[in-house]
Amino acid sequence: NEPAVQPRVVLTGGRPAVTFRRFIYCAPRPFAWHLEVIRFDGRNWTLPARISRHQQLPEVDYAIVPVGSDWCVGFTNCEHRPPLTPEDLREGREPRCMPGRVHRTWVSLERLPSDTDLGPVACLPNHTQDHYAISLGVRDLAPEPPRFAPDSAPRHLIWGDLHQHTLWSKCIAGIDGTRSENLRFQRDVLGSKVFTCGEHTTMMSDAEFTYYLDQLEAEAGRDGIVLYGTEPWSLGHDTNFYTPDREVFTRVRAIYLRHCSLEAILTEVKRQFPNREVACLRHFHGGGEGRWDTRSPEVVTTHMPEIEPAMEAMQLRGNVLMSGADGLPAFPRNFLNAGCRIGLVGGTDHSNPNSVRNHLGLTGFWVDELTPEAVWSALWNRRTITMSNGKCAIWAECEGQPIGSGIAPKGREVHIKAWLSCARPITRATLLRDGEVLGWREVDSPTQELEWVDDPGPGTHWYSVTAEAESSPDLPRPILAHASPFFITVQEAS
Repeated sequence: NEPAVQPRVVLTGGRPAVTFRRFIYCAPRPFAWHLEVIRFDGRNWTLPARISRHQQLPEVDYAIVPVGSDWCVGFTNCEHRPPLTPEDLREGREPRCMPGRVHRTWVSLERLPSDTDLGPVACLPNHTQDHYAISLGVRDLAPEPPRFAPDSAPRHLIWGDLHQHTLWSKCIAGIDGTRSENLRFQRDVLGSKVFTCGEHTTMMSDAEFTYYLDQLEAEAGRDGIVLYGTEPWSLGHDTNFYTPDREVFTRVRAIYLRHCSLEAILTEVKRQFPNREVACLRHFHGGGEGRWDTRSPEVVTTHMPEIEPAMEAMQLRGNVLMSGADGLPAFPRNFLNAGCRIGLVGGTDHSNPNSVRNHLGLTGFWVDELTPEAVWSALWNRRTITMSNGKCAIWAECEGQPIGSGIAPKGREVHIKAWLSCARPITRATLLRDGEVLGWREVDSPTQELEWVDDPGPGTHWYSVTAEAESSPDLPRPILAHASPFFITVQEAS
């Protein structure tokens, strides 16, 4: 279960051989690929034999040319020491870091006998190894919803996964897949128009970082919209950083490489970029220190609205916007209930094969034009929806104002109207008020127009239109979608 990547066919003495890179699980959280070969001996194919002396960079090209009975091979090498080696495990040592950086990359040119076999790489015992995730090969995984919204809605609803990792993040490199695989899956299977990754760029060398940005732009192509994104390792609530400007992104990298706490990073980002050049989007899991801890009641006091327009409401770990979801921290419901005006976004995160909660975490952007500026405006103005396991369009209005708006009704009642659309039947819909479900309504139709009237009582409240729909038969759970909230302030009766 170690898939071959980048195969090359080479002829030596009239017989074919196939070289390829293969991930080697040699320690916890490794970043280890080696160049291997299988040869045809005239009757059968041989077992794989290793021909690289050093670890290889995945996806980066290599060359192999026959020279008589030898091969001339151009390798792209790297050095990476994982947090724990097999010796560390045997001695019961603690991890040095999580994960480890590639601290050297170089190209070597070697002449090797065509029958070279440098022997196997020492692997860990089976019980310490992990799974390698391979994406489902299915069609119509996330078909486009038909247009069903009032004329007051923006013209386009476009999609992107705002939080996906690839093997370059080095956190669980063996299961995340290559960047080209991930981005082409977004483009060609899911039909995304907004492209980004949440790589752990603190674990990247300068060469890897530049390659990341170049590859992101190349895979997005002319028609794609690029958001440069990262999830740096820091002390505090897990947070991703985004900007549509590559130069700004490199400046943000200098900030998080210089500081070791999330509070210091956010404070410096806010100081250097006061005009919404950078968006910082938190997500739920992990811990933190002091009031920045995910489960701390004081974590809501850390919100910085100048740089935090939205938060991630769902990913593969589950959906926690609604009460009692899988025993996970009440995020971002705790921030919303504290009065923070944040939009909702979604992402997939790492490719965890053991998770059956959510898959294909997407964000929908309501925009009038297909430009980076329009996507950035939708994020900051909370014109977004978040969903998992497919696509479901939601547009809603309250007092004639769109999702994400702050509204003060004239009376005590709140009137919300919503338009729902999906390529597959929508099964039910509801309204969330302050994280509580106000009763599900059965739908059983690809499109539906709904209205709610509610009396929440005086004070500040938030409402999110929520829908479920049938997903692909290959996915374990239905489509679940939330619209960014309305923020309602009901006055005391005079």
